Formats: sequence, structure tokens, C-alpha cells
Amino acid sequence: MLEPRGRRWTLRDKTSDLTLCAAILVGGAFLVTVVLTAVEDGLAPIDALLGYTLYALALTVGLAVLVLATRSLPGAVDGHVDDAPARGLVAWPWTRRFDLAVDAGLVVLAAVLTVLGVTTGDGWTVPALLVGAVGLWLLVRTGLALAGLRRNEAIWLTDDHVVHDCVAGRVRVPRSAVVDVRAGRAFVLVEHDGTAERHLPPRPWRRDRRLDDRRLLVELSHLGATADELVSWLRAELQLDAEPTPAPTPSRRNRPWRSR
Repeated sequence: MLEPRGRRWTLRDKTSDLTLCAAILVGGAFLVTVVLTAVEDGLAPIDALLGYTLYALALTVGLAVLVLATRSLPGAVDGHVDDAPARGLVAWPWTRRFDLAVDAGLVVLAAVLTVLGVTTGDGWTVPALLVGAVGLWLLVRTGLALAGLRRNEAIWLTDDHVVHDCVAGRVRVPRSAVVDVRAGRAFVLVEHDGTAERHLPPRPWRRDRRLDDRRLLVELSHLGATADELVSWLRAELQLDAEPTPAPTPSRRNRPWRSR
């Protein structure tokens, strides 16, 4: 089986990304309009919120342009996993970079609002500290992403392991521990015997729904392979050549009378 060489990224495949961009642009434009027409000028917190909104709108426009301009998603590439040579698929990176930029902007906004609230006083200290706590949480999340504990989606094959990167962290499974690979609706499922090494962020910043004790859940939306292509390649590389046998469907003659 040839390894994935990339796939066309059609307008239909981009629907969810473009819908999200459109929703942000509509909401942001509405907020800017309200601030400019109905809110008194010269209020520092409102000015900070307006500045962040314009920043987020600029990021969203940039992301939408990149989505529309990208015609195909890349196929298998060479890389390294913890200094070991690897071959794998890496998701289109700009959505993840957009998320990081949005988080960084929110950290700055939270810091500005916290300082303004604390210095103003008059009952604003406690709300400002709550905003600061949210900003601190986002700051740690951004730091975890930059440190590699929250990763862009990827699936790697080294000489000895299958390695899955995602927003929940990195999971490494020995090749010999993989028992099956099959396609789901939005994921490819790499099933293993539970022998997995995990490098995960702390629980408050961990997306547990992306973790499974017996499966790697490889999200397909921004990978350069269809589910069938990825399944076929992984099964061939991992020498799982025998396709899983579907459960037999009893004939009408042999079907129990209760199911008729």
C-alpha cells in the first residue's frame, strides 16, 4: 500500500472552518458596532475590549483567507519524535496557530483588565482578580502548548512505536501492541493492548475526551489522508494485513424467531 500523498481540500471539507470564521466575524462586527455607537468614549476597559475584538477579527480574516487559499493537505512527511526518525502525517497547522494567537490575546486582555480593576478600586477589585485568574489559566495553557504538551494533530511511525500527537498531549504505543486499525466517522481508531506511554498536560488543561485507554483517536479533518487511506497505510506498515472480519448476519431461515 502506498503511503498517503495528500488529498484535495475541497470547499465542502472546509465548511466547518469557514462557518466558525463567519460566526466570529459576525459576532465581532456586532460587538464593535455596539461599542462605537452606544458606549461612552474614553472608558479604558471598553477600549481594551474593543482593541482585542479588532485583533481577533484580523486573525479570523487571516485564517479564512488561508483556508480558502489552501487547495490540498500534505501527505506523509519525514520528521523526528524525541530524536528518533519518524514518518507520519501532520495536520494543517494554521487552525492550531490561530487558537494560540487567540489565547495569547486573551491573556493580554485579562492582564490589562486586571490592572485597571485593581487600580480603580470602588468594588472592581474582586471582579478584576477573577478576570486575572482566567488570564492566568489561559497563560498556563499557552505555555503548555509552546512546551509541546498540547500538540497539533499528527500520527507518527518510528522503527519501534506508533506516536499520536493531539491537543491532549502525546501517546506512544509499541508497534507490537497495536491489535487493529479501523475507521470511525471523524477519526481513525488505532486499537492497542493498553501498553501506552503518555506525556500529558495537567488535568485542568487536559481534554480527556481525546484520550482512551485502549485506542488512539486520530482526527481526520485537517490530515492529508482519507480514513481509508490512513487505515490501509497503517495496517500495511504495522503488518495487520488481514482485514477485520465482520460479524456474520444470520440468514432469514436460521434467524431466531424473536428477531423476525
